[in-house]
Amino acid sequence: LAKGEASKQTLASLNGLLASQQTFWVKRKIGTWNNAMIRVYPDNRVEHWLNGFKMLEFQRGSPEYASLVANSPFKDMPTLGNAAKGFIMLENRGYPVSYRSIKLKELR
Repeated sequence: LAKGEASKQTLASLNGLLASQQTFWVKRKIGTWNNAMIRVYPDNRVEHWLNGFKMLEFQRGSPEYASLVANSPFKDMPTLGNAAKGFIMLENRGYPVSYRSIKLKELR
């Protein structure tokens, strides 16, 4: 990975594209559950929240977002993350991970 790339693959980051604004006090102790939320607004603004703190924000489909994708390992996938509907993906990067109470809902 290039210098600074590792930070784009940490907790609450946008996988390989954008580093979260995480700080040590946002994470919970090992063995306790984190509370994560991703909000996607009608204007394509996306927010990642962790334990009540906004970790990052970006605009899907914007020139800035297209630049992030073009300069990432996903450069061959220019439409990455721009679908209005689709599937979610959960990753673990090879470490043990658990999920619970996953809910998807449309906010009006």
